[in-house]
Amino acid sequence: MSGVATLLAREKDLAVGIGTFDQPAKYLNQDYNLLKKKCLQAGKLFIDNTFPGVPSALGFNELGPGSPRSKGVVWKRPGEICANPQFTIGGMSSTDACQGALPDCWLLAAIAALTTNKNAILHVIPDGQSFQVNYAGIFHFQFWQFGQWVDVVIDDQLPTVNGQLLFDHSPGQNEFWSVLLEKAYAKLNGCYECLAGGSLTEAFEDFTGGISENYNLNKAPENLFQIICKALNAGSLLGSYLDFSGPDDKEERTPQNLIKRHGYSILDAKEVSHLREQLLRIRNPWGQVEWNGAWSDNAPEWNDVSPDVQSRLDYKAEDGEFWMSFSDYMKNYVRLEICNLSPDTQGSGTVHQWTTSQFEGVWRIGSTAGGCIDHKGTSTFRMNPQFYFKLLEEDDDRNVRGCSFVVGLMQKNARRNRIIDQDLNIIGFAIFQYKGLTNIRLGNDVLLKQDPIAISSTFIDDREECDRFTLPPGDYVIIPSTQEPHKNGNFILRFFFEKKAVSSDHNCSTPSITDSDSTNIAVFLCFCIPQLDEQTKTLVYLLSKQVVHVLGIVSIFELSLCPSLLILQFALVFWLLGLSHYSGFDPFCLSLRVATCLHLLGICVLLTIDR
Repeated sequence: MSGVATLLAREKDLAVGIGTFDQPAKYLNQDYNLLKKKCLQAGKLFIDNTFPGVPSALGFNELGPGSPRSKGVVWKRPGEICANPQFTIGGMSSTDACQGALPDCWLLAAIAALTTNKNAILHVIPDGQSFQVNYAGIFHFQFWQFGQWVDVVIDDQLPTVNGQLLFDHSPGQNEFWSVLLEKAYAKLNGCYECLAGGSLTEAFEDFTGGISENYNLNKAPENLFQIICKALNAGSLLGSYLDFSGPDDKEERTPQNLIKRHGYSILDAKEVSHLREQLLRIRNPWGQVEWNGAWSDNAPEWNDVSPDVQSRLDYKAEDGEFWMSFSDYMKNYVRLEICNLSPDTQGSGTVHQWTTSQFEGVWRIGSTAGGCIDHKGTSTFRMNPQFYFKLLEEDDDRNVRGCSFVVGLMQKNARRNRIIDQDLNIIGFAIFQYKGLTNIRLGNDVLLKQDPIAISSTFIDDREECDRFTLPPGDYVIIPSTQEPHKNGNFILRFFFEKKAVSSDHNCSTPSITDSDSTNIAVFLCFCIPQLDEQTKTLVYLLSKQVVHVLGIVSIFELSLCPSLLILQFALVFWLLGLSHYSGFDPFCLSLRVATCLHLLGICVLLTIDR
């Protein structure tokens, strides 16, 4: 399905509530309840033909069919792996998921953090799933995916080698909620190998529908510990990365036993008041290998802490979790990632509630793929989609002057496209003030004279670019783009406003039309109908130019929706009316048909705009 057709289908579903937090869309049209009922009635275990236990489900390259790492893999159900499989044992905790042979520490660190938010985890992992009651070999999980919630159904056949789970596993190899969650996420993204390498915030967002903020710890704000505490209290999910090694660094661990090039989740923050020590509770998704420096499990610093506080902080378990002073954290880690939860996931009792909005769009070559602001002078930049927003209310924080908000620009299907070896676009955005204008797109008359008031911190070839801004109350337009023009892509643009704000899609509004715009369309239409004689071409040229000018269509190359559809409509109308045979015809008859043609052209144009 094309990008435009997909957008229209999604809009239709959302209009009736499908794909929302309360009514997730059925991924691949699989209905969990219906499929489970059929299996129970037939007395058979479910087999998922959309994601079967075959080599292609493992991967496409290093884990692909025939690869050394895929040899010896046998798909087994939990009952074939252990004697008494359990979906959960004593609830879901941060220590249940341990990394296997797949380099998806980012995902497992996010799963560990997810267990700290009851609202979020109970939505991702629906209740009532078991290996004992009404077991049918079928399970389901819910994820946020590019603007909508989806319910993903899987069977419980899992990859094993020598009877042991190949990837994620619990410490006792008999608890399977996180193992099945990993499989469902692999299905959503194409295969297990598509989960290799990633950002914690990517999984955070897919678990919650939230939006992320990243902090470079070399340039961190002075109140970062307070920011972490505030985020944890709001239910946000947090993770961090250790310093990346250089190409000549052969060591995988630091002297204090931290793993390089590795993602960790941050689960808690406390201050030992009488010692004036700020502490963070951190987890290694391996489920082992812990920090051995100050405030580690057996460090002497704990001798100065009362037994009551020691017990509450549970500091001695060998489970991959450990306490670390905030000062040591700042010395060893390089990046902090915080996922701000959406209002749906936050729950009604949360003190801070965001005002959110989201839009879907497409970049199409010859239509809406204009490249970044560096291409303003070439007139292609104005081709990009445009979105309007109005900041209405300043922050409550007295230290902040203005209206704070977070913008996230995300390109779709980044992981799944690895299978077909398709590179990511380099994406970013620019924000312009919207002065004295009403419901129109910004054209060259504004863009060439006005600099953006804010831009994304970088243009990046990643799934998403997120940035926080603080601007005065007022009207603005944001223009998302690829770095270079003429790049196809589908994207979602999201806003999380601290206070009241409104936003809208400006890609169906009426632009200002120049004479060159209508001339370009007229010339293009003439070339679309090569059989016309010169006299009729002149007529077509004048007629189509007038229609374009009167109805105010933007250049054929700047239509947000399929431009070829409009071209075919024009061409078909001319052909049907027989204009190619008008040389020397009666002037009255000709003028009558021209009038009819003009009317039909107007209808075609309006229908195209309406679509």
